[in-house]
Amino acid sequence: MGLKERRAIKAFQEEQYPPLKEQINQFAGFDLPLEVQWETMVEDRFAHLYHDTYVKIYFKPLIEALKAICIDDFGKNLLQAGVQKVVIKNEGNIHNPETGYTLENKILTINLDPVINADNMEPRISVLCDLLERKLAERGSSDEKVETQNTSTSANNVSSKAVIADTNQTKVSTDDLFNLHAATAYEQQNHCAEIIGDKKWDFNLLDGILRFGEEIEVPIQILGTYSPKQKTWLWGWGNTQSGIPDELLSTANQMRELGIANDIEEFTVPKISIETDPGHYYAMIASGVSNATAYFPVDFNGIKIYVLTNSELMAKKEETPTPIVISTFTGLIASMNVSHKSCLTAYLNQNGFAVEPAGNNLMAKRNNEEVFALFNLKGNLMKITNN
Repeated sequence: MGLKERRAIKAFQEEQYPPLKEQINQFAGFDLPLEVQWETMVEDRFAHLYHDTYVKIYFKPLIEALKAICIDDFGKNLLQAGVQKVVIKNEGNIHNPETGYTLENKILTINLDPVINADNMEPRISVLCDLLERKLAERGSSDEKVETQNTSTSANNVSSKAVIADTNQTKVSTDDLFNLHAATAYEQQNHCAEIIGDKKWDFNLLDGILRFGEEIEVPIQILGTYSPKQKTWLWGWGNTQSGIPDELLSTANQMRELGIANDIEEFTVPKISIETDPGHYYAMIASGVSNATAYFPVDFNGIKIYVLTNSELMAKKEETPTPIVISTFTGLIASMNVSHKSCLTAYLNQNGFAVEPAGNNLMAKRNNEEVFALFNLKGNLMKITNN
């Protein structure tokens, strides 16, 4: 190391390093020990760039990763338990972040060339975030395992009948119910779409039959209606003006009973003012509550009528193959807002998988098949695979 390099490093240590270390501690939530091997962080003829490249290669990606991981106390606690020290060095002039970051034995090592690709920070930030999320999630904690087990048990055991029958148990919310039933309902809708294709529908309220073409007839239940003009949702049981036969309101009444048992106001008032159509949300919950095999949004004179059927014509006949389970769930989370972990737990249980927590992740088994789901610290699905 020449005189120029020594001077450049000393200037960085005195002027830029202290505020950077302060930011690291701030976002980590504790005094995170750093071992900076300054004598290795040398690139001949580029000492005049150290003030810029050190920040972009070593410190800024670390700070951004800590921001992402430590968004709450849960993330900060996992970081403190899983990372005891950060080592920053340059051995081998590595510039590929995939090989330049490691986390072993609670030591995060940043081993990168001090100059090459300095301006290209995004790959370094992304790789470091992924590494920390994966390693810390795998480590987990005993408290987290208990929480995951409780989530699994809840998703496996909660049923609409139990909720209605035992009002002394913990009450559930609409989000709880949606997470419990959304994935299976989504799969059923995909299956139903394959059966119906592009057949035209015909709806007769008096006989309670929905027809598709000349071949398919299914009995229906009236759940409710949404008026885009008035921006209101009207439950079927609250629609006293349309003369809906009582036998077509069993599911709507079941939803009302569920609302009464769990203090869910939106299930117990006849009409709701709401900007966006909640019909799909309510129908997916109702599909699970009533064991319906499909639901249909039917447009009629500017009003959307949501109806459900329990017809065996729409029911899937065989066990859902594991690849379809995975593709269904990834399709669901790409199009709807659900709690990834609790929704996946429920869906796997409903398809005959035994689900066990694996740190912050999930392992599920059915016969000789295994599914592994990897989650980040926010509980969002990062990867799902099967053997």
